[in-house]
Amino acid sequence: MGDSFKRFKKKYVIDAVIKALLTGISAILLVVATFLIVTALKKLDFNIIYAVLIGVAFGLLLGLGTFFILKPNDKKLAKKLDDTYGLREKIQTMHAFLGDEGDIKLLQREDATKILDSQPTNMLGLLKGCLAFIIALVICVAYFVTALVIVSNQEEETPSQDPNDDTQQGDEDDKDEEFNPTDHQRIALEALIKEVEKSNMQADIKADVLSELNALLSELDELRLQSQMKEYVIGVIKNVRGYVNGASSTFKVHMLAKDSADDRIKKLSLALYSLNMDAVETEFVTISSGLFVLGGTKDDIADFNDELGAVIRNCGLTEDDGLYGVLKSLHDSLALIVERTYSDENILSKIDEAFNKTAISELKKIIPQEKINNDVKDRVVSELMRIFGITEDDIKENTAKDDDFETTEPEDRPEIGEDGGYGGGGNIFGSDDIVIDKNKESAGNVDNINVEYGEVIANYESKITEMLRNGEISEELAEILRKYYSVLLTPQGNQEN
Repeated sequence: MGDSFKRFKKKYVIDAVIKALLTGISAILLVVATFLIVTALKKLDFNIIYAVLIGVAFGLLLGLGTFFILKPNDKKLAKKLDDTYGLREKIQTMHAFLGDEGDIKLLQREDATKILDSQPTNMLGLLKGCLAFIIALVICVAYFVTALVIVSNQEEETPSQDPNDDTQQGDEDDKDEEFNPTDHQRIALEALIKEVEKSNMQADIKADVLSELNALLSELDELRLQSQMKEYVIGVIKNVRGYVNGASSTFKVHMLAKDSADDRIKKLSLALYSLNMDAVETEFVTISSGLFVLGGTKDDIADFNDELGAVIRNCGLTEDDGLYGVLKSLHDSLALIVERTYSDENILSKIDEAFNKTAISELKKIIPQEKINNDVKDRVVSELMRIFGITEDDIKENTAKDDDFETTEPEDRPEIGEDGGYGGGGNIFGSDDIVIDKNKESAGNVDNINVEYGEVIANYESKITEMLRNGEISEELAEILRKYYSVLLTPQGNQEN
């Protein structure tokens, strides 16, 4: 082929390169702008560097594809020249007989070459061919500029914060402060998981609790903010409480019976909920001894049994539940006492047998397992709160709108006795012994350092617990102290308190 043909070929190669560049740059701007808009409007945390890398890769792929599509070979170029300049296939013929000799063919090639030499290859024609690609580039540039404006506006709409506003600063810190799990938190959580695995918790409940804790452990690195961490951990706490309370028959009975019109039913339900057999036996003795007076009527037995029956029917226990069987058996025994004719002494004997022998014997098989479940639950909750700095206020705020009793803890405690236990939500202590308030003494406040024991018992118990954990107390004395505070702080309502 002659120099003129090569000149045209060079022009079309340059044309293909320019169009490929315009296509590649347009693609890059399009991809990056789209990522900017999506991340700004959807408020996604996406690294712009990745968007640029993806855009460049897409631009290179599209640009190279465009070049190889538009780059002409000799045959296509000959046809294009014939069509462009109306040469009636002279250039195609020249290309087709390029290697052939002969006067006619030589004259045809010379004629085609002269025609090509007379045709201009100016830049104006080149620019006209690229006009559509230039327009596409302008549109993509405008789209990219629009994306930058949207991102800028989103940043300006972020509310500014007064650095002197401590309350607002605290709220923002809570929401936006980064969370980076420490080795201590990870190790403590793993230790808690092992502790639960070794516990005697009910198997199905244990599996659910372990599933929650293992999920939390695996998600630690995915929780980027303190607010996310708190929400997740509180969710775990709620679920753990839900698993245990949802399977707790004493919990279900208490949640219904605490509002009973019969004060004896309320006290019995609280004793059951305390999971303390001494408290349960005390209530059983109190109720059974007061249900029937020699020479009296059976009306009180019937009234009590009606309230007990309402609790059994409505508390949500199923027939295969152990506590359901105990309460139903007690209810049936009392119903027989009311229906049948017995001597007064026989009535008292049957009441005592129903309460203090049959029922107590069965409850001693049920209460210990529920107590183990509850103790493990409390241990898991307290450890999660300690490890991740969760407060009771955080939990209450998060569960304020949660009406599902199986996921929350009861906030109120009905009275269990006049001499001890709970009343109006606070502890009532049978003893008014005067002791020294160590906090006042260490602060140099020698006035009024002598206070009633009930005012500072929590401080004393906290100190003893710390010493027990640190191994500062012998095992023999430790066991005595555990029993001491268990009795003192458990709602038994007896004179020993």
